[in-house]
Amino acid sequence: MKLQTAKLKAEVNTFEDSLERLQVLKDQYKGETAYIVAGGPSLNKYSKEYLKEFMSDKLCMPIKQSYSFLKEVSDFHLLNFCNFSPYDWSGNKSIITWALFEQFHPQMIFENNIAHDLFIPIFRNNPATGGGEQGPNKMLYSLAEKEDWDTMKLDNPEYSFNQPWGPGIMYELAIPLAIYLGCSKIVTVGWDIGDLSTFKVQTGPELHTQPAVFQDHFYGEEHNNIVYQKTKMRPREIISVAKATKGIYYWLKEQGIDWEIVSDTNPGYEGIKRIEL
Repeated sequence: MKLQTAKLKAEVNTFEDSLERLQVLKDQYKGETAYIVAGGPSLNKYSKEYLKEFMSDKLCMPIKQSYSFLKEVSDFHLLNFCNFSPYDWSGNKSIITWALFEQFHPQMIFENNIAHDLFIPIFRNNPATGGGEQGPNKMLYSLAEKEDWDTMKLDNPEYSFNQPWGPGIMYELAIPLAIYLGCSKIVTVGWDIGDLSTFKVQTGPELHTQPAVFQDHFYGEEHNNIVYQKTKMRPREIISVAKATKGIYYWLKEQGIDWEIVSDTNPGYEGIKRIEL
């Protein structure tokens, strides 16, 4: 698995164009299980050593800081410019994949010599790029609330390499990439979505009028000091992303793809099987 990824990384970098780079990867992991490792607090249930051993022969796709647990066994490191930190990419063999949701992000990556192998633009329906309104109604433009699941396909010709705003990297990049790679199963690890108990009011009409708050991650406050572009979540975002798991689960089933969750606290659809590693 890891040798295959190293060879694909080398081939990807023979091309200049982002779309041509992506096309190298089409169905290259057909029939495999993609382990997408997010940064929620539930990830702390497993030690770094256990995770590294478990993922050593798996298709491993860490999101942002979970890479620190899995550098040696990572196949794809998935990133965007929210809640990210400096990463040690020395000797890196994983395919560094960025979801870019601002027009200036590619230029910023090049000018600052930030490691990258693949860019996926997240411009469509994105309020940050004029694809929808800002403010309390912006969620209406999200994939989670529009429920147009076919737009998650990276090779959907109708949208020509222009992914919808999720919100969140799981819907914008991680799951779409696993589909594109040809995976027959997706296992999300440490994806807790968010915790409504962090808000003063958890139910009723006042829930959605509360200000956004920071959510916890597996790395805690100590590591938070070196996390950039920290982002907050509103109750509606947590609720909408969790609710969308049901529609996405059944849509994936129609594509012949199973989905399992490794998280004790994920508030998504109960019909998705919860497992342990």
